[in-house]
Amino acid sequence: MEIGYGLGETLQPGDVVLLSGTLGAGKTVMAHGIARGMGAASWQGSPTFTLVNEYPGRIGIAHVDLYRLSAGESDDLGLEEYVERGWVLVLEWPERDPELIAHLGARRVVTVSIDYVSPAEREIRIEERST
Repeated sequence: MEIGYGLGETLQPGDVVLLSGTLGAGKTVMAHGIARGMGAASWQGSPTFTLVNEYPGRIGIAHVDLYRLSAGESDDLGLEEYVERGWVLVLEWPERDPELIAHLGARRVVTVSIDYVSPAEREIRIEERST
């Protein structure tokens, strides 16, 4: 949560955050921390069944869960419109649609990899690239 909060404080309009890791590794907790760090007052949890949750904050946040989608199915979600409007996209399970990122037009892509080490320990790697 704390790492996500700190990351959320640094995000700017048009950024995309990719959250990767196995089930239960903490992707949704990281997304919650990011939303809090961006000033979102509420939290709806994982959008596994709704696919996209939107949060107002200092910048609009769209939290997207691609777990139930196959490659190409995310095209119907209109995710590039969030980036065009200056929202931050937080995508769980980006590996489900690896070509999606190239079509979003993100200003910056931040990749967060979370590996489950033990019930109380995670290994977190954060990489950033400008597009």
